Amino acid sequence: MVSNSTMAVWIISMCWRRSTKMTTKPNHQTGFTLIEVMAALAIFALAAIAGISSSSGHLNDLSYMQEKTLARYAASNAVARMSLEYPPRDNSNGTEIIADQSFNWTVEVSDTPNEGIYYVTVRVAPADDPEQRPLHQISVYQGPIRQ
Repeated sequence: MVSNSTMAVWIISMCWRRSTKMTTKPNHQTGFTLIEVMAALAIFALAAIAGISSSSGHLNDLSYMQEKTLARYAASNAVARMSLEYPPRDNSNGTEIIADQSFNWTVEVSDTPNEGIYYVTVRVAPADDPEQRPLHQISVYQGPIRQ
C-alpha cells in the first residue's frame, strides 16, 4: 500500500519532470495556435452580434411604447374635447400635439338603447402615418351636460 506522502512526492516529481522537459527544449514555443485564436474570435463575434441585436430590439420597443403612450394622452385630450359638446358629432376629427409630435384623431359615435346617451370611440394615429393605423383607442359613454 502506498502512503499519502509517497503519492504526493510522486505527483510533484512527475509535474517537475514535465515542466523541466518543456523548458529545456530549445525549439518549443508556448501559446495559442491560429485555429484556436480564430475560434475564440468567432465565438466573441457571435456573442457581440447577439448583444447588439438584443439592444437594438429593446430600443425599437422603447420608441414604440413612447409613441403609444403619447397617443394615449392625445386620445384622452380628444375625449375631453368631445365631452364639451352635446350631442357629440359623428366622424369629427382633429389634431393633438403632444411632446412635439402630432396625432390625428377621429370620432365614431353610436347610439345606445338609452335615449340621450351615446357611445363615443376616439381613435388616434400618428399624423405622419399615411395609412392612419390607430395607435390607441378610447371608448366612453357620453350623456347630456349637467348644469
